[in-house]
Amino acid sequence: METNIQSQFQKASLEQLQALRPQDIEIFKNKPVPPNYTVIARPDEQTKQSLETIIGELKKLEPDQFYYPLDRLHLTLIGNLPLSTDVDQLINTVNEELQKTTISFQLKGLGSNARCLSTSAYPQKFSLHTFREHIRQAAGAHGDDYSSFLASYEYVGWINFLRYYRSPSQEFLDCLYTHRETVFGEMKPASVQIYRNTSQTIDPENSELLHEFLFS
Repeated sequence: METNIQSQFQKASLEQLQALRPQDIEIFKNKPVPPNYTVIARPDEQTKQSLETIIGELKKLEPDQFYYPLDRLHLTLIGNLPLSTDVDQLINTVNEELQKTTISFQLKGLGSNARCLSTSAYPQKFSLHTFREHIRQAAGAHGDDYSSFLASYEYVGWINFLRYYRSPSQEFLDCLYTHRETVFGEMKPASVQIYRNTSQTIDPENSELLHEFLFS
């Protein structure tokens, strides 16, 4: 079932990118977001090196955009959980989920909505949707509803690495589409982290690391 959903996601993501025009872009203001709890996976070094290569290519075309520093790259497992969430319960539930499964993703293609640019992250032999639902049950709150963007977003991840400081050229958007089938490798997270957060980009000055699960 989820394989079909991921195919649907890839198709919808490509259609979204094809339809995007420079005038559609929402400029990144880097404003704080309401305080929340966010659970993220940090990429391993190999993944960061792979993304550094594509970031370098895109910087040649659009150097004035906001590119995430490599040490701030992350994949949001679930975000925007309210501060009423029991943090100890959240930590315990994340730990239980990590004990039950090995988290890994295949990174493939570039996608962009009006706000940011990302690579898609397809779960390998585990259900990200189930992981998110178990966290929601423990938190007693829904957190972000990823289906509000595309229905299949609930079943896949992504790593944002650019936000738009200005409208890009059509040449830039066309370049993104040429990478629609580019495989950036398998991401095996270096860690999973839980933050109290007020930043869209997990800026360390506006986020507090509450717990970290390290992987060897």
